[in-house]
This record gives sequence, structure tokens and C-alpha cells, in this order.
Amino acid sequence: MVVDKKTQVLIVGAGPTGLAAANLLGFANVNTVVLEKNQGTSDIPKGIYIDDEFFRTLDLVGLADELAEHCVSAAGVSYFSRFGFCVARVKGLITPNGYGNRSAIWQPELEKIMLRGVKRFASTSVYFEQTLISLDQDGSTVVAEVIDVHGVRQKIRADFVLGCDGGKSTVRKELGIEMDGRSYEQPWVVVDLLHDSDHSPFSKYFVNPSRPTDSIPAPFHG
Repeated sequence: MVVDKKTQVLIVGAGPTGLAAANLLGFANVNTVVLEKNQGTSDIPKGIYIDDEFFRTLDLVGLADELAEHCVSAAGVSYFSRFGFCVARVKGLITPNGYGNRSAIWQPELEKIMLRGVKRFASTSVYFEQTLISLDQDGSTVVAEVIDVHGVRQKIRADFVLGCDGGKSTVRKELGIEMDGRSYEQPWVVVDLLHDSDHSPFSKYFVNPSRPTDSIPAPFHG
């Protein structure tokens, strides 16, 4: 078997999980390769919240201060009845970690910050437009077959592979790992706004059985 590249750790997926792992491994000077099938980081705000533990992780690798400029920290929660009355409110708080128990983020900005963080480390490389095809384990290492947008294939040998490639994970499929949990069967409509007139730092959940709705604060007055 001809192997084109060798690394200690191969990370499949350059979303928040993969980039967080890459920053931690780069900080520890571990030789790491990150593969992402898309042409860049996400420009879609899929995730909206991170907790204090995630912030603490970013603090460890020197990225927390930059992210703090682009988030709504310690966001609270308000619950409204079907008639529009507030029936409960839970305030956000700063935990002993020094960060909000949950902070609203703009995922595209989060990923850009984390990618810049990864690029600080000489031991870590990120390759976009690279799709994992298969994994082959031999007991001590893993060989990943990868194809790029031009149809060029290569093999990468790694001591460890991290599957950070989301809900339709190729890594999980290759390993036969089923995804536990449940999801909503109903379709939901998501609208992302800039410069919303409501600047409240509280998420609002409208508990209406016929049409449940939530409004979540976001950076940039979203």
C-alpha cells in the first residue's frame, strides 16, 4: 500500500469540534492533519450556544478573549404561555470557570477564529475540499483514503483518527457506530436576523402547542 502522507492524528471535519481538537493538539505540539470536504469553514449559523466549559477550552489555547467580543455572554431564558404572559425566567450566570453558563455565538465567526488559531501551529495542517472515502485499520494505525474535488485520491496513515464530521459522519459509518438519540419529526423554520430591534439578552420560548416558537439573542444585535 502506497501511503502519501503520515501523521500522528487525523481529524475528519473542520467544524467547531474538529477545530477545537486541532487547537488543543497544536497547543500540545502533536502532528495533526485536518480534512474538510467543504471549500472553507461554514457560512451558515447552525449552532447558536456554547457553554462555559467550551469557553474554558478556548481560553486554554488563547482564543477566548477574541471570541468574547463576538458573543452574548450569560444569556438567560424566558418562558411565555400561549397567551403571551411570561410564566418563568431563568437568569444567565457567570460560572466558577469565569464564563457565562451559556453564551450565544455566530458560528461562522466562531469557526473563523478557531481556524486562525489552528494556523498558529506548525505541527497542524488543514486541507479543505478533501472528502474521506474509507478507513482501513491494521491494529496499530489507520489508513484513510481521501479524494479531492479534482478526483485525485491519496492515502493518509495516522496513529489516531477523530471523527468530527457531523450528523452524516463517514467515520462513524466506516466504524459501524450508530447514532443514538432522537430528533424532531416536524419541520422548523429558522430565520436569522441582523440588527433586530429586540436586544434583550434572554432567549424567549413561546410554549404554544399549535405553533411553538423561540427567539434567541445573537451577536450583531441578531
